Amino acid sequence: MKIYWFLRHLFIYAGSSFLYLLLKGKGYSFVYDLKRFPKWYQYKVSTDDFLKHEIPWMCFGVVDYLGQWLTKKMLVFEYGSGGSTLYLSKRVKRLHSVEYDLNWYNHVNSILSLATIDGITYQFILPEKVEATEQEKCGKPEAYLSCMGAYKGLRFQQFVQSIESYPTDYFDLVIVDGRARPSCIQHAIPKIKQGGILLVDNADRAYYLKPFPELSDHSKWEEKSFTGHTPFGLTSVLYTTKLFIKK
Repeated sequence: MKIYWFLRHLFIYAGSSFLYLLLKGKGYSFVYDLKRFPKWYQYKVSTDDFLKHEIPWMCFGVVDYLGQWLTKKMLVFEYGSGGSTLYLSKRVKRLHSVEYDLNWYNHVNSILSLATIDGITYQFILPEKVEATEQEKCGKPEAYLSCMGAYKGLRFQQFVQSIESYPTDYFDLVIVDGRARPSCIQHAIPKIKQGGILLVDNADRAYYLKPFPELSDHSKWEEKSFTGHTPFGLTSVLYTTKLFIKK
């Protein structure tokens, strides 16, 4: 039975990667993603709380890139917490992570409290309630709203603006992986130092980046795009993460 499920997952994994990457002319990404199948399968069949694996829920290409790029001298800000929080906290000098979901915050915090980690600030920031009719403004950076139906009637202004307590050109890395992502991007851009990175997860959702044509200015930003499967992710779904390196 185990070999059946292994082969079934392999078939779906490879097929989805083929359709999404190889048919789009991304042969290198296809080969890279396929090579990560054994690692993906190990995570998939694990019965442990995935946070205990201390790995970001991002495609393997991004995780490998960060693993080579991060140093213990770096300052990082993270919108949205999880496996990435544990991963980053042991690889950088200082991490400030903010979370909007209280249950998830308590769960992540319970694991952080068991580890001996210096240099991390983990903060819960409750979203504010607004009229549900304002939802039509979602996707606009100035609105601080999420376009996901589950967050209708909530504004994430304090969550997003928490980065404003830091000076400009301060962070080596800002990760945008929470709610109201266009708003997060808008506030993150000035805070990234030269040579630093703005990381936008699920960047295949075009409306996240649409308000920021300046990120496509190659004289100011270098773009790296990664698409592939993620640890613990669905067998048939690939995700895209984009890194913008400030010149």
